[in-house]
Amino acid sequence: MKDEIVWQDLDKTKLLIALPIGTAVARGSTYPFAVIKTRLQAGKVGGNYSNNMFSSLRTIIANEGIRGLFSGFLIYQWGNLMGPIYAVSLEYSKAQARPYMGTSWANFFGGAVAALTSQTIVTPITNIVQRIQVQQNADPTQKRKGIPIIREQFRNHGWSWVYRGYASTLLMYVPSNALLWTFYGTYRPLIQSILKPETDDLLRELLVIPY
Repeated sequence: MKDEIVWQDLDKTKLLIALPIGTAVARGSTYPFAVIKTRLQAGKVGGNYSNNMFSSLRTIIANEGIRGLFSGFLIYQWGNLMGPIYAVSLEYSKAQARPYMGTSWANFFGGAVAALTSQTIVTPITNIVQRIQVQQNADPTQKRKGIPIIREQFRNHGWSWVYRGYASTLLMYVPSNALLWTFYGTYRPLIQSILKPETDDLLRELLVIPY
C-alpha cells in the first residue's frame, strides 16, 4: 500500500459525485440540530428566551411546524460543494508544490490553500443560512420566506454582510488546516509501518485519517 495518496491516484468522477451525495445525506440528517443551535445562540426561540434544546424543539414545531426545523435548508445544501472543492484544492495544490518544496511543505501549502478556497465559498452560505434561521424565528406569526429575507439584507447592507466574520474564519481555519496536513503527512507513514501487513486497507485509512 502506498504511503500517500496523491492527485494522480484520485478517481475524479467518483470524487465529484459520491462525496457531495454522502455529504448531503450526513448534513441533512443533522440539520434540525443546527437550526436549534443557531436560534439558541440568538437568544430567543419563537419570540421567547430559551436555553433548553428540547423546549426549543417543541416551540419551533408548535409555531412553524416541521418546516421550521429546515429553515434555509436548500441554501445550506450548496455547502455540499465544499467537500469536492476542498479535496481538489488540497490534492492539486500539494501536487503542484511538491517538486519545489518537498512533501512536508507541500502538505502545509495544500492545507492552507484548501482551507482558504473552501472558506471563501462556505462563509457566505453560512451567513445567509443563519440570517434566514434567525429572521424566520424573530416573529413566528409572520411566515417569512428565505428569498425575501436575503433580498432585504442585500438592500440594507450590500454585499459586505455575506462575508461578515471572514477574516477571523480564515485566521482560525487556514493555519489549523495547514498544520493538520503537515502532521498527517508525518505520522501517517509511522502508523502504517506499525500495522501488520495483513491489516485491512480501509482500517488502515480509518486509523490515520486526520479528521
